[in-house]
Amino acid sequence: PLADLHIGRVVIPWLPYIHDRSELVSSVRRKLCAALDHWTPTKGNNGEIISLLLPWMEICQGKELRRLSIKVSDRLDVMLRAEFEVNAQRQVVWPFKVLMKWHSVLPFDDWFLLVKRRVLGKFTNYLRTWLEDQSANYADVADWYWQWKQLYPPEIFALESVQKEFRGALVLMSYAVSYREASLPKV
Repeated sequence: PLADLHIGRVVIPWLPYIHDRSELVSSVRRKLCAALDHWTPTKGNNGEIISLLLPWMEICQGKELRRLSIKVSDRLDVMLRAEFEVNAQRQVVWPFKVLMKWHSVLPFDDWFLLVKRRVLGKFTNYLRTWLEDQSANYADVADWYWQWKQLYPPEIFALESVQKEFRGALVLMSYAVSYREASLPKV
């Protein structure tokens, strides 16, 4: 059904010549939302849906863009809640990678809300719990932190909002190290 919706290849070049395109864009958005109702994000089915939506995400504006973005965000949110957890021993990263692919498609605020709530929030909570464990090996914690940092594409990690979250994690790690050192008996 998604292949039938690639009407963008035919319609988009003609949009500058259409006087009132609001009804057309609204109709296309409704059809795209209907297609999204049948889409479940997985490891391998995102390229086609992204290529289908990308031209229309650039054309839609206002409430049409918002409705389309909410539909995609809701589907990604369901995937992240079902498939993603932060776990240093058995980390599954494909849901995170799927979310990263959408950064250039969704409006930044919608995309980053998912990243912050479903990834960075879990990351920080897991880190806090790990650091509260008195037997935590800080070399393992630092290695885990570094690996997570490397998962972010450079253009995403360069965003101030993402760096702020990672700085917060560094503060937690620094505090845990200094607290443990402060509680050690003097030799």
